[in-house]
Amino acid sequence: MGYLASGGRSAVTGDRGRERGFPSRAGLSWKLAHLVASLLALAWVILRSGRKPSRLRYPCQQAALAQSGWILALAGACLARHFRAAKGGRRWVAAALIVLLASLPLVEGEGRVTAARGGGVPDPEAARARAASLVPHSWAAADASDPHHVFVVSHVPVPRPGDSRHQGLQALIRLMGENGTCFYRSEKPFSGAGPQGIISRDDVVLIKVNAAWDQRGMTNTDLVRGLIAAVLAHPDGFTGEVVLVENCEGGPDYDQVYNNAEDVRQSFRAVVNGFGDPSRVSASSWWSFTDERVGEFEEGDFRQGYVYLGNNLSYPKFVTGRGTCVSLRRGIWTGSGYDKSRLKLINVPVLKSHNATGVTACLKNFMGVPSIHMTTDVHRDLIYQGFMGRVMNEIIYPDLNVLDAIWVSPTHPDGPAGPYSKAVRADILLAGTDPLALDWYAAKHVLYPISGYGRHDPDTPHSENTSPYHDGTRNTGYPYDALRIMLRSTASVLSAGGHDVTMDPSRMTVHHWDLREGAGFSGGHCVLGADSPRQDWYFAEGTTREGFEAWLCLQNPHAERVEAELTAM
Repeated sequence: MGYLASGGRSAVTGDRGRERGFPSRAGLSWKLAHLVASLLALAWVILRSGRKPSRLRYPCQQAALAQSGWILALAGACLARHFRAAKGGRRWVAAALIVLLASLPLVEGEGRVTAARGGGVPDPEAARARAASLVPHSWAAADASDPHHVFVVSHVPVPRPGDSRHQGLQALIRLMGENGTCFYRSEKPFSGAGPQGIISRDDVVLIKVNAAWDQRGMTNTDLVRGLIAAVLAHPDGFTGEVVLVENCEGGPDYDQVYNNAEDVRQSFRAVVNGFGDPSRVSASSWWSFTDERVGEFEEGDFRQGYVYLGNNLSYPKFVTGRGTCVSLRRGIWTGSGYDKSRLKLINVPVLKSHNATGVTACLKNFMGVPSIHMTTDVHRDLIYQGFMGRVMNEIIYPDLNVLDAIWVSPTHPDGPAGPYSKAVRADILLAGTDPLALDWYAAKHVLYPISGYGRHDPDTPHSENTSPYHDGTRNTGYPYDALRIMLRSTASVLSAGGHDVTMDPSRMTVHHWDLREGAGFSGGHCVLGADSPRQDWYFAEGTTREGFEAWLCLQNPHAERVEAELTAM
């Protein structure tokens, strides 16, 4: 056996006279890395979608399926070789396995082959242009005695670096308080406070975020930081707890690498840790025990896990950073019973497109409440049977919904993912106690005007389930009007459960505050500059530092119009 050197590569001549190349160590490492990555991707697909094939629609599963193609191709090659050598029944088994491997990318109509059919909408640049000119609508309910309030602030300022306060959220709380929905329960004369307010000084406040996706597909962490700071700033002195909660369906949980914030490194975990006291601010990862079936505290079971109610319904029970035992359905365990009155839930979703329901907002965010390991075909359940309404009726109803539309993800069929490259800055925050009214308004007057895509219109006249849809976009396996169906089915379920909700705009009163008008500033002063008129005035220089705006106030005491000339010296 002899060695032959050629072009820096070695070859060996075997017994049958064939040359076989010796790959370099780098080549072996590269192939081994691909093999390991493909195996891990395939394992992830099996773990996430094995018991629930509908999850193969998810973008993360499509990406994993694409990555697993390397190992699938290798397996296919081995089977093909076996097919040539096999006889009889074994030959048919090999053929069946080859067909199965070849069809994997087509499962649920969401693989790489079918992804080429139908375009994605909208064009990101066109959507950004529409967002820049968007002016949210406001109106009063036809019956002023029974309005469903929707609160909207637009042109939300960019948060100041290092400042936990959020000007947009502060303006939203003020707007709510001035119109009868007070954030704080307090008798003190404080902005956003009132005797019938939502948050008491000793409450356990759960902030339900969307942490299942990264980039702009998750709730804005600047907003969450501002919301926590707002709760802690209770005028009576906050003695309770704030707990971030979410069953994020796997993934990095609260430790995303790419986050939805001005500083994309700012994860939910970083926000919580930034407050420095887990007895006041903590996070509970419901995903960490999502497949653990447990009993209630009153039964002597103090394990964290999910209590299963049947018919797709389950709810978490957990322990906070302070050691408080919480049953999401029953309330705070006192040692002898439950206190539900001190348990408050603030639902904080992000507004974005969704390939199944059309839109993700307040209702869809409740998908992060039940255990996904204890549900089956839940997307069809929530569209046609009002599943989120059942969760709210039988487990917990949100005390307040704060809808994050600072960045929206309008593209189809990317949603519920929200890649940076396709996200659109809208700088809008919305709030209300009626999640249905908020979802209808946000879809109709925020996301739909930005995207121009009919599936985001809760009043679309189209209801087909053809492939592609009538507008040429890719069918994702759900009706074109899935959003409308979901809103109606959920409204029916919630109404039957005693909750007064609506998707009728004539029953809504929409309050809008454009922060370009000067709202949302956390401080400032205005003093009398003169007590008599003059034609020439000299102003002090003011400041242009970060977070400040200087205003020059001129008064014309006469009825006639006058011209003023300003000179910067």
